[in-house]
Amino acid sequence: MKNRQLLINAALVIGVLIIMITTGCKKNNNISGDQEPGKETNPVVKLPDSILFVGTGTMDSTVIYLLNAATGTLVTKYNYPRDAQSTWCVPLVGNGFLYSVEENKINALNINTGAVIWTDSIKSRYSFPPVLHNDTFYGVFTNAPGLNCVVYGLDATKQSNTFLWQYQLSDYYKSINYYNGIIYISGSNLTALDAKTGALKWTLNGPYSLSSLNNGIIISGNTFIDANTGTQVGVVSPSLVVSNNSQTTSIVYATKSIFFTRVTKFMTPLTYSQLNAYDVSTGSLKWNINGGGGYLGSDTLKTVYQIWNNQPILKTTLSLSAGKYGSVKTVNYSELDMDTGQLKWSYTAGFGGQDFTVNNTLYSYGTFTLNLAAGIPASSSIVAADLYTGRQKWTKNNLYVPNGGSVAVCLLAGGRGYSVYMQ
Repeated sequence: MKNRQLLINAALVIGVLIIMITTGCKKNNNISGDQEPGKETNPVVKLPDSILFVGTGTMDSTVIYLLNAATGTLVTKYNYPRDAQSTWCVPLVGNGFLYSVEENKINALNINTGAVIWTDSIKSRYSFPPVLHNDTFYGVFTNAPGLNCVVYGLDATKQSNTFLWQYQLSDYYKSINYYNGIIYISGSNLTALDAKTGALKWTLNGPYSLSSLNNGIIISGNTFIDANTGTQVGVVSPSLVVSNNSQTTSIVYATKSIFFTRVTKFMTPLTYSQLNAYDVSTGSLKWNINGGGGYLGSDTLKTVYQIWNNQPILKTTLSLSAGKYGSVKTVNYSELDMDTGQLKWSYTAGFGGQDFTVNNTLYSYGTFTLNLAAGIPASSSIVAADLYTGRQKWTKNNLYVPNGGSVAVCLLAGGRGYSVYMQ
């Protein structure tokens, strides 16, 4: 039944793509569902109780869509002339502002009208999306991609002429995270900085994973590292994480009471994996399930995305055929029973990308561009789903996105902001 549903979902995706290709080509290689950016839109006087801000752009405009977060319907949008140096737009909300964070600058906007109140320049040729924690932006910039990176703290409450602090990074840059007063910079090594001062706290050499950072745990090989101190607080028996010529084993997620490993067996060109759940205190196996597999292991490997309501939520990237146009990467979410590993619900969302959870709702979003020399336009999808039932509340897939473009999403609900980049 599950395979049949996946085939149905694949057929629906392919059907949508075909419709888009044959009927959706617009000027500047874009697909338009709602009114095109650049046309006049009346300012919003009263916004819904919960708003989803979606940042994207066209060839000549930066656009922030405002959706009703309860229904996914378009409320309005804010348009801005495209900055030639900006290649992305991340909306964030906090401190009474809606921020439009772009490459090399941050605009503070009036939430109700979209009017620009002030602008801060990052003063660099290249910058990366920062994270916002309370009244401070934490980010990384450089004048040469991947080289001479500088980590910074920046006041988010007002226009600033200087950074709160800067730290010269001797490593290359992959990502930035905030947790419990510490900034974590991922590269070949993990660098931990004090969020208030930018002072170096500690570094971790070698392999590591931040999948369990929100649980206060960093995974390094078969050891658990305290995220605050950088010291080892636990060891998994080497017999549970065996890697050799025929298989690899890795710890994919951990809490203080349970951890999960994935054993991937190589059977070229296909792979097979098993997802195991172990009790931390005893090291005993609680349960295991089929962990997915596929061609060279890239198609359907399951991983533990988070523990929600004391239940593991799994995330699986699916590669579905789009005929002569290649393949479509979509994402499947499922919930398991913590004690038995039995499947409770499963659903396939839109295109694979980023996601975050607010209360009992999981928001996922991404884009897909067909890889043709003619430049077939991009498609985006935003999905809101109920984590109690696995039922989709709404789906939005007709926002205006440029070829090769992306979307970034932020939620304002109950006066509080939520985003992948708000930590």
